[in-house]
Amino acid sequence: MAHFRMYRQIRDQTLAFVKGFKSVVTPDWLSMFSAPELQKLISGDSDSLDMDDLRRHTQYYGGYHNNHKVINWLWDIVENDLTTDEKGLFLKFVTSCSKPPLLGFAHMEPPFSIRCVEVSDDQVIAE
Repeated sequence: MAHFRMYRQIRDQTLAFVKGFKSVVTPDWLSMFSAPELQKLISGDSDSLDMDDLRRHTQYYGGYHNNHKVINWLWDIVENDLTTDEKGLFLKFVTSCSKPPLLGFAHMEPPFSIRCVEVSDDQVIAE
């Protein structure tokens, strides 16, 4: 049963992953990396998130800018009120990834952006 679950059941997916990985990383290069380095290449960095880097590379639209009071409130809450785990959840919510890009947020594609959207009175939800 263990052999089936750990090998046979996921064989096709594993072969597809290996094929894709080999198309990105030359197999000869694998000997250059340790297991933790390969893990970092595949899954990203598990160190604490550099929210200053995210802020520096955030694009703003619709009247927002880096020094807008609402934007300052957002970054203040993210920096000072969220735990490391919550910052990961925030990042996952806004990017679908809980870890930053390997080379930093300057290399995030598409870049993280925040847009101000006007809401009319008839669109406001009553409290």
